[in-house]
This record gives sequence, C-alpha cells and structure tokens, in this order.
Amino acid sequence: MNELMLALDEKPLSVYDHCMLRQLLLTARQFELYLKQFEFNLAVKLLQQFFKSEFCDWYLEVLKFTRDNGIGNSLVVKDLCLRQILLMLSPFAPFISEELWEQLHFGTGFIHEAGWDLSPLQAWLDRHACDDAEIKSLRDLVGSLRALKAEHHLIANKDLTLCVAVKIEARAIFERHRALVQQLVGFKSIEMCEVDALSALPRTVSNWGHFAILTHKNEAEAQKERQQVQEEIKQLSKHIASAQQKLSNKSFIEHAPAPVVKGVEDLLKANLAKLEDLQKVLNA
Repeated sequence: MNELMLALDEKPLSVYDHCMLRQLLLTARQFELYLKQFEFNLAVKLLQQFFKSEFCDWYLEVLKFTRDNGIGNSLVVKDLCLRQILLMLSPFAPFISEELWEQLHFGTGFIHEAGWDLSPLQAWLDRHACDDAEIKSLRDLVGSLRALKAEHHLIANKDLTLCVAVKIEARAIFERHRALVQQLVGFKSIEMCEVDALSALPRTVSNWGHFAILTHKNEAEAQKERQQVQEEIKQLSKHIASAQQKLSNKSFIEHAPAPVVKGVEDLLKANLAKLEDLQKVLNA
C-alpha cells in the first residue's frame, strides 16, 4: 500500500484518476460500515456495483484512452483499485482472492494479513482537489449517447458523426473531454453545429448542450430509408384522416363518452406531431 501511495506522486494524475480514487475511498468506507452492521448482502452488492460499473465499465475504458495518450498515472490507480477490490472480496471468496493477491504481487504475506488503513489515501485526496461534478456530467453524457446509439440500432456502427451544439458556458469543458467521448462512444468524427440543424437527427440533451448522431449512408441505404419513411407517413396520414373525420362528425361528438372523444383528440395531436417529425426526416 505504501509503495502504491508513493507512486501516486511520481506523475501527475488526470481528473479521471482523481475521481476514481475518490469513488474507491467512498466505496471502501461504505463497505466497512455494512460489515460492521452485519449487512453482508448490501456489502456484496456494493462491491459488485463498484467493480462492474465504476471500475470495468467506466475506468478501464478511460484507462485505454489515458494510457494511449500519456495522460495521468492510471496504472498506479488501477493497481490501487484492484488491491482494495481483492481486500473487500476476501471475506466472501477467500481462496480466489488469495490466489489473485499472490499472482498480482500485492504483498509478500497472506491477504488477510494485509493492511486496510485508508487514511493515507484520504489524506492524499484531501491535498488534491477534484471536480467530481464535471466527471459525473461526462459519464451521464457518455451513457446517454450509448443509449441513443442502442435505440437506433447503431451500437456496432462507428462510421458516425456526432453533431454537437454545446452551451457557451460548457464549451471549454466539452473540449477537454472531446477526444475521450469520441473514443468511448464510438464516433468517426465530432462536428460543432447549431441547435436548429439537429432537429431531424436522433439526438439527446445534456446539461452541456444538444448532441445528435449523423449516419453516413450510401445511396441505396438512403433510398431504402426514404421509402420506409414515406410508407410510415402514408399509414400515419390514414389514421389522422380517420380521427379528423370522427371529430368533424357532430353525432360522434354528441353521443360518444367524453373520455373517448378526448382519447381521439389526444391521439390526433400525437400523430400530427409524429407526422411533422417524419416530414423533417424525409426532407433532411
């Protein structure tokens, strides 16, 4: 532990490294509390969540970027995280924890003999400030963009452009993380745009601004998509005409229950809005 703590000061850490260490400390403190309260199921759940969501899904992906670009001291942070993960795992899986502890050379003795003192890490973090809010916003944006790609069946497609309309106050922040967003979500390029230019594209909104996905289709794919949109417009127009005919029928308005009339009106309103969106897609 002492060797790893000394290694933290050998090279400046990135903001991603700082926030990962802070999250590690918070998790370890909460884990200790659960053990003292005999809440073993909550302790295991917390460890699983930290290992999967914080360490694997987020930090290891960020580590690939920071390592390739010579940013921070991520390998030391990775070792600190793995060491603490094994210490937390050992009460529940002692044999595999001991084997991994030995293979990863985290100590000369047994894992149950290793120190659990987190005060050096706490002291180090107290001396080094970290903007957790900025990284939280970054993670929220990455999650939203991944969800947007999944929604439009574009997860495996990296031949995409991310069109961005960033708020003025967030431009400097976005530029700091621009390359990381491009790599983590999988975009060929990122272009700055005006908000109005994004209206016909699949998009999401974060507290940094508006973000939309532009696909690079060949002519055959574009023609097929246009035909699908035209067919959808045709079917939607039929539903709109039917609803308008009902609402223009005096007998229907007078005799139909009020909730039924309201339902037709709401459906017509929704279909008209959808038709407008489809027309924008077709004209884009």
